[in-house]
Amino acid sequence: MNLNVYELIEKKNCLEAQLRTMPPGSLLMRGRYAYIQFSDANGKQRQRYVRREDITRVQNQYNAKTDLLRRLRGICAELQQFSPAERSKASLAYSEKQKARQIADAHPYGSHRKHLTIHGEYVASKSELALADYLFLHHIHYDYEKPLKLGRKTYYPDFTLYVHDTIIYVEYLGMLHNTQYCFNNKIKLMQYQNHGIIEGFNLLCFREHDGILNMQHIDNCFRSWGIIEKDWDKIVAKRQNHIAKLKQQRHSSS
Repeated sequence: MNLNVYELIEKKNCLEAQLRTMPPGSLLMRGRYAYIQFSDANGKQRQRYVRREDITRVQNQYNAKTDLLRRLRGICAELQQFSPAERSKASLAYSEKQKARQIADAHPYGSHRKHLTIHGEYVASKSELALADYLFLHHIHYDYEKPLKLGRKTYYPDFTLYVHDTIIYVEYLGMLHNTQYCFNNKIKLMQYQNHGIIEGFNLLCFREHDGILNMQHIDNCFRSWGIIEKDWDKIVAKRQNHIAKLKQQRHSSS
């Protein structure tokens, strides 16, 4: 997709959103008097008188509206340089981004989500962005901050992975310089352990040191756990072939 057309679509939608906050219709000046001219729900033209003390403020509003309309017309003219297919694709991408933003905002900590992943969801930090993109590009099914109820409290593990009918939780601990953050995570990991979620068994914890994200270490961990680059169908088939050969050898020896 052409980035220029996407940027224009984004600007167009932004201007349209601003215009929706503007007063309706247009401002009509008759000498010292001012009226707001607009259409009612039945399409009939109406006029509303503007008090003299409000004229300057209302004029400023309609001047701003005129400027927004001028900029919108310019962007619409630029968009005509692109094919309908390009415009449609960019509009769809923008809609998906807005939907992802709405989903993020509905989350209890949605205001912290600033970074958009390749998968099309917002995450809270650049480190989580790198992790999410890594998982997506390696075709690992995951949920980001999926609610996990343990007893009376609900936690939000950074990532919940689904690997060969197994659930593995991933926590990225990136603010180890913060005493309160470390204390809260210590309590959380203790609660995890009390409910059978144990680091090194079904929980992976990655710790950031000095603000450095070590993706090589993360990649090695995923590979050593067999999460990455394991074709389970081939492994099962190979194991079955091995068993079949053993059976054949035993049969031959008997």
